[in-house]
Amino acid sequence: VHLPYRRTISSDSPNTLNIETSVPSSVTALMCRMEIAAVVILIWLLFIQIIVWVWRSGEQQRAGRLSSMAIMFLERWLEGETVTG
Repeated sequence: VHLPYRRTISSDSPNTLNIETSVPSSVTALMCRMEIAAVVILIWLLFIQIIVWVWRSGEQQRAGRLSSMAIMFLERWLEGETVTG
């Protein structure tokens, strides 16, 4: 995870600038988890768009299979989040 406020410049020079903010690791972990959740939700919304498009094209069976796959994926991801969190 790229943090904008952590900066280290030139470890060789005597006047080394080493700025680290006092952000606890739990906050950065939470930010990382929120970013991952946002990406997963965006992918899921895209998947829903694909399901709607397939449904409208007249392939209801395939759309049903896709939607059940999407729900299974989301359930597994949420279970993994509750286990790790």
